[in-house]
Amino acid sequence: MKEVKHIPVLLNETIALLKPNYEVLIDLTLGSGGHSLEMLRSSKSSNVERLIGIDVDNKNIENFKERLIVEFKLERDNLREATHGTSILMIGNIEVILVNDNFSNISEILNSLNIKKVDFMLADLGWSMDQLSSIPGLSFDREEEELDMRLGKELGVKASDLLNMLVPSNIEKMFSEYADFRRHEARSLANEIVKFRKTRPFIYVKDLNKVLSNADSRALIKTKARVYQSLRIAVNNEYINLKNLIKAGFEYLEESGRFSIITFHSGEEKIVEKSFKEFEEDRIGRFVQNKSKLYFQPTVEELFKNISSRSAKLWTIDKN
Repeated sequence: MKEVKHIPVLLNETIALLKPNYEVLIDLTLGSGGHSLEMLRSSKSSNVERLIGIDVDNKNIENFKERLIVEFKLERDNLREATHGTSILMIGNIEVILVNDNFSNISEILNSLNIKKVDFMLADLGWSMDQLSSIPGLSFDREEEELDMRLGKELGVKASDLLNMLVPSNIEKMFSEYADFRRHEARSLANEIVKFRKTRPFIYVKDLNKVLSNADSRALIKTKARVYQSLRIAVNNEYINLKNLIKAGFEYLEESGRFSIITFHSGEEKIVEKSFKEFEEDRIGRFVQNKSKLYFQPTVEELFKNISSRSAKLWTIDKN
């Protein structure tokens, strides 16, 4: 299988948000490490003492270690394995700490590292191309895979479990809230799912695709993408984790520190915008605006290089 290279979105805009006096940076969604690597390279990182990278997928942690060793020509004895899934490397004067955990546990992670305050936090909520290709059930193109979708195996419920066990009203609610289906559309999908599972349980991707094949052929791909999105969000508790992250993460920001979040669809946008506006209303935060907009979007040049970035928005708030 051809390796799919992940391209970090809004990279230049993210790096431009760094201030020269920042000492502690956190990449809450390490992924393939594109943003973290550029933060380490940036001239604005001259005063950085620590960069923490967090990812729930240990494969991303291991791949980024190798990338750092090659990029900075490090000796392997430069790498120190600590407890609880934590790895530490020294790159010049910067201590790079890699943590295998979910970003929703940010308080526990920082407490375990004895870190009291952070200058810059970044969360890229997009799923990297390698994740999409390696986690069973995320792609509707791989029909023989199990309908799993769990980013971490510590999560007990698979996508197939939700389709097999949820009552129709909860299936309808999931599609409405997580994929913006109209009520009648969500109800119709829920009814088709219940009808199918009366004959046999959902197990494989092809089972769900069979149900969705009844949709209008012109809208089928879009319908599939939205259904799979809503299941992925539900399985991985993405909205709950995001809300917890924003609340806990903001508390750890230094005064004048920055919190940046890259969103990719309306559900994420609503949560981030609402939370950041509440910080403004309480006079403890202030949006970093792009002219009249509350967020930054990809340039035309970036879209030409990476069409997958078309729905990305970069939201940033400063702590007063």
